[in-house]
Amino acid sequence: MSKTIQRLSLFFALVFVLLLAALLASYFFYQQPLKSALNGNNRLSYLKELIIPRRDKKIIYGFLPYWNLRDFALQPELTHLAYFSLTIAADGSLITQTGASLEPGFNNFRAERFLEISNQARQQNTQVELVLSQFDNDDIYQFVNDEKAHLTLINSLDSLLQAYPISGLNIDIEYSAAVDEQLRQNFVTFIRKLDWYLDSKYDQVNLSIDVYASAASNDALIWDIAALEPYLDYIIVMAYDFHSRLSTQAGPVAPLFSEDDSWSKNINQQLKKFLDHVDRSKLLLGIPFYGYGRQTDSNQP
Repeated sequence: MSKTIQRLSLFFALVFVLLLAALLASYFFYQQPLKSALNGNNRLSYLKELIIPRRDKKIIYGFLPYWNLRDFALQPELTHLAYFSLTIAADGSLITQTGASLEPGFNNFRAERFLEISNQARQQNTQVELVLSQFDNDDIYQFVNDEKAHLTLINSLDSLLQAYPISGLNIDIEYSAAVDEQLRQNFVTFIRKLDWYLDSKYDQVNLSIDVYASAASNDALIWDIAALEPYLDYIIVMAYDFHSRLSTQAGPVAPLFSEDDSWSKNINQQLKKFLDHVDRSKLLLGIPFYGYGRQTDSNQP
């Protein structure tokens, strides 16, 4: 009888040790599954419905500024790489000179380093696109309102698209002065003509624009989103710089929400407006990988 008791005691002791080991292992190694930011958040419920069904392959679109060519390392996750940038002049030509020197964006575009990056991108099936930019208000106003300037730019694109393996054009025209309706409509006219030119002459050359996060809700900006949407493959929403170095109030670069009305605008609020005019498959969310350090005199918003 004593041997039987000893064996039972040993058995139960072994079972106890195994259970304890299993519990300890689960404590140290088990991780709760990551929770979606959409779950349990009523402010994002409208997105939850839109996300299902999900796009099989998302666009991961990266901008490569000309001043970062030497330090750049191509990441395998990128589906699109956009060279930033060639600058549009007021007459529609591409600026190649600044004074006695070559314009840096143009000069680096023709550099051996960019050719190396382009070849590497094609080898890993990353599409290479070209950004055409304009930031001077006077130049923008003259260019957008001049149909001859539109034709000048379109004609100059032939040499670029035939000589370089460019799979898309990204238009980054940012007008910061007061906008009239004529300027807005003439910008639509320019994009419409550019879209027609690309579709009629080249196979599978994408056309996109960069817009402020408030573009869909602010008629005082150059972009008429509803009118532009039919001519674009995608719209890149610059969802950042809600607060910047120039801001008089400290705040986040890209607030997802506005807690207790701390900030007048936020990404969630702005994106809802885009969905009224643009199919979700055309929207690309611009994400900031930077922030600002500020010295403040209180902890109040």
